Amino acid sequence: ADSKTLWDLPDMLDGASPQGTAQPLDAVEHLRHTLSEGRDAGFAFRTRLGILSCLLHATQKKVSEKTVTKEDVAQAELALDELLKHHEDEIYSVTEVREDAPQIAQLIARAHLLLEAWGGKVQGQANDVLQHYARGDVSKAMDVALEWYEREAKADVAGLMAAYCAPPRCIPDRPGALHSASVFASAPFELPDTLAPGPARPRAMLRRLIAALGINDEGARDTVLGAQARLAVLLDRKPWVPFHTRRIHVRPGGRPMRGLGTGKRSGFSRRYWVTYGPGRMYLNTRKMGSPHCDRGD
Repeated sequence: ADSKTLWDLPDMLDGASPQGTAQPLDAVEHLRHTLSEGRDAGFAFRTRLGILSCLLHATQKKVSEKTVTKEDVAQAELALDELLKHHEDEIYSVTEVREDAPQIAQLIARAHLLLEAWGGKVQGQANDVLQHYARGDVSKAMDVALEWYEREAKADVAGLMAAYCAPPRCIPDRPGALHSASVFASAPFELPDTLAPGPARPRAMLRRLIAALGINDEGARDTVLGAQARLAVLLDRKPWVPFHTRRIHVRPGGRPMRGLGTGKRSGFSRRYWVTYGPGRMYLNTRKMGSPHCDRGD
């Protein structure tokens, strides 16, 4: 199937199925039968992507209906494991760029987050983020992840500085996130997030959330860009002071013919105020007689 058919497959089957999840699961069985016939690697890769997409869609509907079982989650986990096992080169390729590479990366990142949330093996703050994401409340999930990162970063400033000053290297956000042939996937260059300096776990969760949301959807784009903007000032401890530009008051009659900008009352610049801090206004305090600071300027 082409890329458009692949990404539209769950919605197409959902619209054609009066039973809800029956049609996607029937499609999974058909795709598995086609896969067993033996095709080229590209066809098998697309087929396994379709299987994973349909299983995630069907399981998500069962979760919302509260009819999900452990077998449903196990099937989706098996589909993801088979995809990563048999198509590592296609997923992590650096020589071949696929047309729908962003959608593939987004599907895999989304699958990991959903399966971890449904599996119930993650505890603490990470579980709170995952549960909000699995329920579809991505804004709340991002808020919790940002608060977690801020709290961990402020408690470990030394680790944060060590991470900032460390040489560039690839640190996986989850186990198995790198190609097995990568130098960063084995000793002595391997560095799991548990040993990385700074707030490694909340940082990894933030990056995984951003990867799963992407920027193709308008709502997700606003959430991602808003989170990136908040990250820029998240650890700033200085109080915020509003900045106001100087307001130049021009004398009646418009632009003068002499004394342009000299501050000698007949010039273009008239009295102005500099606003600083909450609720404070005062005149410019530069030396009297200097430009823009004459007594009547």
